[in-house]
Amino acid sequence: MDASLVAAIAAARLALPIPTAKSLTAWEFAKALGIPAGRKVGWPALLEWVGTCKFESQVLEGLAPLVISGCTSQEANEIRKLVKRPSMGMDLMLTAATNQPLLVPSWRGCHSGPAPRFAELSAEESLLESGRILPGIFVTEFEQLQEESDRPFMTHWAYEFQVLSQTRGFPESDQFDYFVKGERGARGMVVGQRSHAARSAFLRTLAYACEYWQMPFDRAQQVAVTALPGEASLMKMIPGRPPAFAQKMYAAIDGGELSANKIAFDVVDALRSDPLAFPMHFSGCVHDSSTLTIDVGVYAIPLLPGQKAEIWIHWYRSLLGRLELERDGTSALKIPALRGEQVSRDESHVMPLLAPILPERVGYFHADLIQRPPYVPAWVPGDFPMLSRPREGGMTLELNGTPVGSMQHWLANWAPLVAKDGPAGTACCTHVEASLLEAYERIMGRRVAHACSITIGQREKDYGDWAIKTVDCIVGAT
Repeated sequence: MDASLVAAIAAARLALPIPTAKSLTAWEFAKALGIPAGRKVGWPALLEWVGTCKFESQVLEGLAPLVISGCTSQEANEIRKLVKRPSMGMDLMLTAATNQPLLVPSWRGCHSGPAPRFAELSAEESLLESGRILPGIFVTEFEQLQEESDRPFMTHWAYEFQVLSQTRGFPESDQFDYFVKGERGARGMVVGQRSHAARSAFLRTLAYACEYWQMPFDRAQQVAVTALPGEASLMKMIPGRPPAFAQKMYAAIDGGELSANKIAFDVVDALRSDPLAFPMHFSGCVHDSSTLTIDVGVYAIPLLPGQKAEIWIHWYRSLLGRLELERDGTSALKIPALRGEQVSRDESHVMPLLAPILPERVGYFHADLIQRPPYVPAWVPGDFPMLSRPREGGMTLELNGTPVGSMQHWLANWAPLVAKDGPAGTACCTHVEASLLEAYERIMGRRVAHACSITIGQREKDYGDWAIKTVDCIVGAT
């Protein structure tokens, strides 16, 4: 088969409706662009794909490989000249790809103008508000803008959506039953043409608001991030192979012994297989069959007398969307450094040891991460910050350029859509060097233990509803 045809087929795989498939395709395409032979055939194929995209939001998916691999300003200009209907999202993606600020917006006039005074838009507005084709954050953003400005953002969004439905067309409903595998009420994210039309209409509305309602450019860009397919630093992280201890863990949990305390002990024991590395976090399904699932979460905590595991677990999960690590110019996460005098030893004021890697806005490429978010250290003892650098298979934790730990992320029993109460099809874990653990314990004046959450799902047959039970416990320091 001709190499150019292979490249064209690879670019077209970005149109697959499953976010993980899109993300893996973008990653592999980015790797190909990094090789001279791959770039020779890959770049023309990517240009052709982007130039023929039906919706503005599909163009953004085509730019994902460039965000991962990077591109020059000249290459970014080639894209700009090729795309007939640019968007604010395209400018944001190319800014991330070139690592250079935007000088001249390319999206001015890229909207449908004012909505007719008596346009009937109730059906479109109802669909957009329903949450069936887009997450609720889109509605939340526009409702907030309406309160701030007293402008009809929702109505104009419905109008732009109507225009796209009439001029470009899309199915009345996107059917993805072939991913369900017979499970009733299966859940997961799919991105169909109606979703693309709604995202594109969202971006067009922001362009209209800047031109007709004098919406501040910076505020519009802030909202446009909602429509991006992925966050730049997370795009540079893709699932890898399971770590060495995973097989030991899966073998230890064979589904025979359902004692939550024993499961927690066996999981932590497997995580501590390497005496030079200490587990800070783990989340994954350790047993998965048609009638039994066992999902485990492990979180490092400072050991306090009389503490309850469920309080720690609820606290760490509540940090999602509230605690965000700073990103540096290289897409690494910046983990702050704390000296001993900055860490309170008051039992009523305990600092978290972990922070989620997810920012406030993630993007649908990372739907799997939303279902099972990884955590890295929230701070590091000493005078210098720790960097968490994205890579294939997770992130590398570095101090002064030296690796001192890792966050590993892999697919585990992954499927496009899963049973309503079934576990997410990914797993993740974070380790730091044992010497770093000693520094944590020294400046906190406390040992580090693990709060574990064990969720067991059972059903009598290979189909039907699951009976779910969750038990939280603490596995003490050794």
